Amino acid sequence: MTTTTDKVRSLFLSALMVMSVVAGTAAFAGTAVANHDTDHDVVIGQTSPIYQGQVAQAENSNWNGTTVELRSGSPDGDSSFEDQLSVQDNHVVVDTSNLEGDYYITDGNENTEEFEVVEQTLDFDETEYTITDGDNITLELGDINRNVEFNYTLNSSSDGFTNVTGTTSEESSIDVDTSGLDTGNHTLTFEVDDTTATQEFNIEVESQESLGANFVQSVFSEERGDVAEITVNMSGASSADVYVGSQDVNYLQRINVQDNDDDGQVTIQFNTYATDGSDYVSAAGDEDSAELADWSGALNVSSPIASGNYQLNVTEDGNSNNELAVATLSVGQRSTDAINTWVAPGSESPSSVSDLTDVVSEGDTVATGDWAVLQVEASGLYGADVESELTAANNEALSLNVTETNPGPNADAASFDASNNSVDLIVDGDNDTFYALVNTQQVDVTTGEWNATFTVDGENFPVADSTETVSATFEVEEPSVTLNDGQDAMLGNSETENVTGTTNLAPGTTLTVEARQGGQFLKTDQVEVGSDGQFTASFDFSDVSNGTEFTVRTRDSYSGGTHNIDGVVDESATDGEETTTTTTTTTTTTETTTTTTTTTTTETTTEDTTTPAEDDEGEDGGDGGIPGFGVSVALVALVAAALLALRRSN
Repeated sequence: MTTTTDKVRSLFLSALMVMSVVAGTAAFAGTAVANHDTDHDVVIGQTSPIYQGQVAQAENSNWNGTTVELRSGSPDGDSSFEDQLSVQDNHVVVDTSNLEGDYYITDGNENTEEFEVVEQTLDFDETEYTITDGDNITLELGDINRNVEFNYTLNSSSDGFTNVTGTTSEESSIDVDTSGLDTGNHTLTFEVDDTTATQEFNIEVESQESLGANFVQSVFSEERGDVAEITVNMSGASSADVYVGSQDVNYLQRINVQDNDDDGQVTIQFNTYATDGSDYVSAAGDEDSAELADWSGALNVSSPIASGNYQLNVTEDGNSNNELAVATLSVGQRSTDAINTWVAPGSESPSSVSDLTDVVSEGDTVATGDWAVLQVEASGLYGADVESELTAANNEALSLNVTETNPGPNADAASFDASNNSVDLIVDGDNDTFYALVNTQQVDVTTGEWNATFTVDGENFPVADSTETVSATFEVEEPSVTLNDGQDAMLGNSETENVTGTTNLAPGTTLTVEARQGGQFLKTDQVEVGSDGQFTASFDFSDVSNGTEFTVRTRDSYSGGTHNIDGVVDESATDGEETTTTTTTTTTTTETTTTTTTTTTTETTTEDTTTPAEDDEGEDGGDGGIPGFGVSVALVALVAAALLALRRSN
């Protein structure tokens, strides 16, 4: 009985051992299958780099064992053990989700496979969006470190959003339907299918308000041929449609406007000169937009629109039935009005209206070297390219000609037009004006009178009903400067001594005035010519001795205008004391009968302000002499006084 029981127990234990071996074999087989899943994203040795998260397969025909090592680093340098991988059919599979850097797989017998793992980058232009209920967004993917297409998933836990799957690549756009999202904040997650790269987007959805729009004024006026500006105020939406015209005037267009800078306003620039084309509408500013819409109801014209009134109305974008506001565009007749003449210093180089108005002065006489500025007042020109029209060769539509009026006998009159390189044009379309700046130093302009004529040709300029002409004359003179009315200067020896002058150089011209005396001193003052052509230079003569002679001169490096005068320092011109002049004259005449005539004359002159006494020659001051007397006059006075004393003693 015992023997039988032992045999049964022995058979049972043997069976258990067999079953455990079979079960163990099955378990090991299951582990091997899991480690050698044939699904993989890339093959090591065929793809580089490998992006973190990709499943990589490596194969080496020399891997005959059951396991190999995954090590970080380099086979030829430092390395560290990372994991043990099982081999099946000479290949292994590596999950790179937690790897980054350089790695290699080895069996310990120099049979290695090297690879690099990097993290895929994502660079989107925007990750924060604020949209209106019902709007969609576009994701803009920039330059990244993966230059091949890859699959992605865009998902969100928010209600109303349908997850998106697709394929994309660097520098591409992805349109996303977010119209189903409720108002509030939402998060979208962009995930690359085979790597660890992800990007979150925050979306704020605001409730959509109804569009409110109106024109800033009821009537917008502009001359035919110019650019009209039509401004629309907007709220509640960033886009709207503006209609111009009607069937009654045989012209009707729809303009779509976009308030891209979100300032609640868009200004349409409507070129009345170019309405026979397709590119005559734009928006003021760099961000807003205004474009002609392509629609079946448009009524086009084959020439610039006629003068008259055109209806304006604004509606919701794409909903012409919801009219929000109305106004009128009034297109008036153009005109050619006048030429005005101005002058500006030749040293200036104005290139804009503001530059020019800062330096220009009204006048019809210009010194050679200064700018002769012709201001042409005319409307209806500025929808065209005025500068190109005036400077084009053989242009007959617009012309500006400048002609010599008195060329002299048997001589042809000199002339030039706006195409001359020495004529600069500055256009001020906002004020229906353009300026022609004539450089009288560079262009062949002789002294004398010149006539400037501007013509709009009625047959060749599309918005002109007839030929119109305006003209003006100006005089060109040699530059001149006069100091102290041409007289020599007598200055005191104070800290502020003035020399005045006049010139025909343009007001605003800077002159350098010098007072010099040989090698003793040089004093300078820079002065600006006033509106009346006058100027005043100031010098410090407090350190100059009485009686010192000097020269005063002007310099204008641009036009060459100069003038010199002589001067002398006289302390009495500054000390404020009275100047008394006494003259005694004695005349003795001898004839057949003896007659003696003696005349004594004494003069005393006192004025509220003391001025130095000068003779006509301006040379009898003498160094340190008596104010008001020359040497010869003093000697005569002394002799006369002696004779008078002798007579009284007799």
